[in-house]
Amino acid sequence: MAGVSVALAGTGAFLGAGLSAGLAAVAGIALRSAGVVFPGGSILTAAGLGATLGAVLTPMTALSLLRQVALGKALLFTVLGMAAGVAAGELATGQTLMAAAAGFGAFVIVALLLRLTSGRRSKTPAKPRDE
Repeated sequence: MAGVSVALAGTGAFLGAGLSAGLAAVAGIALRSAGVVFPGGSILTAAGLGATLGAVLTPMTALSLLRQVALGKALLFTVLGMAAGVAAGELATGQTLMAAAAGFGAFVIVALLLRLTSGRRSKTPAKPRDE
């Protein structure tokens, strides 16, 4: 179990850093080219926050909350949500704590939405009703 947790933490850190930095860069370029003025932030800070949050949140979510959701789907959507939250928080405020809170909030919201929309899958087919 420890090996799985370490692997998930590494995967979450890698994906979180890459996606957070990538989304922050793309959004920053798009906003600047559109002439939108914003406080801005650092791509490196977004990458660091994404890596930290991804490493901590991914194993906890994958091993507990999302037992009903396929692991690939859970990783993809939760880390994408977290990265979007971190990038948006970093670009909008330029404050590390606000960006971390936005990333955490987005991660939790996506995880809950995945869990609620997955439904419980039964191994036995439903019996037809007698009418």
